[in-house]
Amino acid sequence: MRLILLSLFPFLTAGFVAPLLRAAETESVSPDPYQLAANAVNAATTAYREGDFETFRDQMIVANHHRADHPTYRYYLAAAFAKTNDAAHAASVLSSIADSGLHVPAAVEEDFATVASDARIQAAYTQLQANLVPMGSVEVAHALPARGGLWEGVAWDEAGNRFLLSDLRHGTIYQLDKNAELTLFARLPADGFGCGGMAIDARRQILWVSSPALPEVKHYEAHVSGQSRLLALALSDGSLVRRIEFPFDETKPCTVVDLTVAPNGTVY
Repeated sequence: MRLILLSLFPFLTAGFVAPLLRAAETESVSPDPYQLAANAVNAATTAYREGDFETFRDQMIVANHHRADHPTYRYYLAAAFAKTNDAAHAASVLSSIADSGLHVPAAVEEDFATVASDARIQAAYTQLQANLVPMGSVEVAHALPARGGLWEGVAWDEAGNRFLLSDLRHGTIYQLDKNAELTLFARLPADGFGCGGMAIDARRQILWVSSPALPEVKHYEAHVSGQSRLLALALSDGSLVRRIEFPFDETKPCTVVDLTVAPNGTVY
């Protein structure tokens, strides 16, 4: 436990985190790190609102132990160190966020006011600000008409030399060819279910499409709320090859939008 936490957070000293590690061991009855992190964040939020910033800090350390991949939790941890006047650790966390290529508005947040003049904090602010500078240049390749819809997904069909574009609201997919001509490729089979993310399985010549039921979709009705489907369309003509219904539980709504396809054809 101790070595794992310290490897994730090298900016924390062993003496600082050891008591929290011992406390965290009592939570091991639950193997779900997501739930443990959520519990810690809830406790941290309550402590913050009550002005107990030491507990806020301690709980955010626990949350980051369980979810080291969560940038928002790391930002809250930096704020917690700042609220306890620990500029060194606050700066170290902000710097780690900047190293990830992200930007957070710490420089204008009141939570960092007490440590803002510290040279280490200012250096971290400079790192974060640098991430707002554009890398390279951008030019518009195609401007798509809105048509009262909501563009959602983009997939590049290399063999067909075309883009495939999904309209969430209308449950439709368009193709944009090499001549920039936009034409209808497919229309999903059910009203109320939109067209979300897309991914191409070139080997099997299949376009995978997520199809969630959302209020933004035309002809949406409340009784389909929380339902999602996964559709496989033939790249040749947009015909339906397969439809997968996600298990529906009214207490656990499912909204599937983004997806990707592995080289072996597995859809995530």
